[in-house]
Amino acid sequence: MDKLTLLYIAFLAVVIILAVCLFAMNDSCKKQEELNVATIKQYQKVANDYNELAEDHRKLTKENKQLKARLLYERTKDDANVL
Repeated sequence: MDKLTLLYIAFLAVVIILAVCLFAMNDSCKKQEELNVATIKQYQKVANDYNELAEDHRKLTKENKQLKARLLYERTKDDANVL
């Protein structure tokens, strides 16, 4: 065989190896993308849960302040009636 034929065979071998690597990387990238999407969905769920808890905390704090104010008003009203 002459040098040109050996060079052609070597070139084909390199091309085949690169094609296999490309397909393997593509599959790996697809799996990583699926994992990233699942992670993002989980993060969004946690963020939504946190936002709901924060909103519930704000509502309970407001309600607590109103109840304290009402209790103070009732105590003051009772004290005023005693005098």
